[in-house]
Amino acid sequence: MAVAGSIFIIVEGRRLGMRFTWLYVVLSGVTAFAFTFPLFLAMRQRRITALATPGPARPS
Repeated sequence: MAVAGSIFIIVEGRRLGMRFTWLYVVLSGVTAFAFTFPLFLAMRQRRITALATPGPARPS
């Protein structure tokens, strides 16, 4: 499960342009994958929301 999840983290992180996705894989060895995978999913959701939300209007 950890290997498949790590591959998912790297591929999905690159697809969304997330920074430091390798850190989630490293942290899974230090803490537990059961902690880092949900953490990645939460950060992934924040990134998806940020990409979908238009930024503030710039004055002309």
